[in-house]
Amino acid sequence: MIFILFCYQFSAIIGSMVFSYVLYRMTKLWSLAWIVLIALISCVIIPDKIAEEHWRRICSSDGGVQIYKKVVAPGFYIEGTTDSFMQEMLGKGYSRVETKRIIDGKNSIVSYFISGNGVSKSTTSGIASDYRVVDRNSTHKGYYTAETVIENSAGVQLATDRTLYFYGGRVFKSLRILAGGSDLDKNQWLYMCPSYPDPTQLILQTIQPDPSQKD
Repeated sequence: MIFILFCYQFSAIIGSMVFSYVLYRMTKLWSLAWIVLIALISCVIIPDKIAEEHWRRICSSDGGVQIYKKVVAPGFYIEGTTDSFMQEMLGKGYSRVETKRIIDGKNSIVSYFISGNGVSKSTTSGIASDYRVVDRNSTHKGYYTAETVIENSAGVQLATDRTLYFYGGRVFKSLRILAGGSDLDKNQWLYMCPSYPDPTQLILQTIQPDPSQKD
């Protein structure tokens, strides 16, 4: 996507040079042509640079892992994960972890736990864990944002791993939307920060495992 921004800026600069040259041929005033050229190039480059610097400041202050409260618990609930991840988390000291699975065409809550035969699974009627790990897409201070959030059963946030996406300055972003015919999504970003969220460390830092307790 950075190549698209480069092409846009390069094309705009070439267009500005051509326009300024035509203006000079019409007026024979080099000073006017140079003033117009510098103004046009500034209008192309400066908005993107200002927007990028603002985005980087927001990323530095609000992006990445933000932990508001740490707790001790025997386990947690998480969506959109794999069996191997659940087994990995059990190996880190949790006594029970839960996730959602489609069984016989219906959403079911599956609980993973350690038994005498290794890792076992059981289907439950609802979420038993007090803490939940969920992924959300939203906006944060005007930027498209993907978040991994840890919250309790009442919806109070304990921690957030926030990734913010940058699409360019106002003019460039508007031109991209016009060219594409729709709003930009997170797959069309120029930059992202701080990185792809890693839920493992976020969970371990926020929900410290307490295998001595049971859900």
